[in-house]
Amino acid sequence: MKGPANAGPLLLSITRRELDCRPRQRVARDPHNARPIVVMGMVPRHRSNTMNAHSIRGLRWLLAILSVAAAPSAFAEDAAGCARQFETAQRMDMESFRDFDEETWLAGHDPRAVTVFASGAKRIGLDAIEQTMASHFANREAVWSWTELYRVVDGCRSAVILYDTVYEIPRLGFRQHALTSVTYAHEGNKWLSIADQGTLPPP
Repeated sequence: MKGPANAGPLLLSITRRELDCRPRQRVARDPHNARPIVVMGMVPRHRSNTMNAHSIRGLRWLLAILSVAAAPSAFAEDAAGCARQFETAQRMDMESFRDFDEETWLAGHDPRAVTVFASGAKRIGLDAIEQTMASHFANREAVWSWTELYRVVDGCRSAVILYDTVYEIPRLGFRQHALTSVTYAHEGNKWLSIADQGTLPPP
């Protein structure tokens, strides 16, 4: 739920002092937002100027609703939220490739993505990348491992992460050790891989 970015204490104004037992609307006004927040609640069963157990519980419930409405967006509208979101996105990217989960892996890529392999071969566009990597997901025999070396997350705009990676196909005796950098862009409230490049380390 979204609320004002700098919400102060909410002021609850109930104009009638005596309330009957029918459900009524209570209007809470945020001093930083001219638009009232309307909350349905039950009024006390008995007409009284003293607060009974029902009215106390109702007031607590109302204040809880208002505090949620006033809270700023916590996940991806600030740098800390986007950094947490990136942690999840990059982990899903690497783990889905390791686990041969092609659908999840492709969903984490921008359609404009580009891949440059350690050999120097390049693939531009997600369709070309998907076609090249199809055998990896179909054969399900490669062993993929990685160690994070460095990362930079630029707020809610872009991020880059550097891995030390090993790709092995034991049946073929194939083993490739590479430094792999992956660049992400934040679009539509999610992180998408837009570029990755593998580089063979010096012998």
